[in-house]
Amino acid sequence: MKLIHLRENISFPTISLQELNLNHDRTINEFKSLSGGIVLDDGSSPEWLFRYVSGEELATIREERVMTPSKFYDRIHASLLPEKRYYEPGSSLLAIAYTPEDGWYSKMGGDTVYAVTRNKVPITRLKLVDR
Repeated sequence: MKLIHLRENISFPTISLQELNLNHDRTINEFKSLSGGIVLDDGSSPEWLFRYVSGEELATIREERVMTPSKFYDRIHASLLPEKRYYEPGSSLLAIAYTPEDGWYSKMGGDTVYAVTRNKVPITRLKLVDR
């Protein structure tokens, strides 16, 4: 694992997609997740969630040392796998270490179930995906 220095004395750990060893056959089970937390179709919890962020959002995370809910939706949206449809030029992919302590729950969006939280996620749970 290498570190990318974003600001003096703050390093952002990186991880590769290969290191993440993603299982593309698992999905979030919306109904099992209704009671709180994220439950996958096999009954387990995810290890990682993913979110593309703009350069501005990445700078804010670096500065505030937390990922905060968007002002528009008042929540953070993340997916079980990296969703390329949300990639925009200049954006970065973050891997978010899943923990129920962050208040994640499921939300249906179109034909996909996402993980969302209204809580701040500390920078210590975030890794920049080195693609």
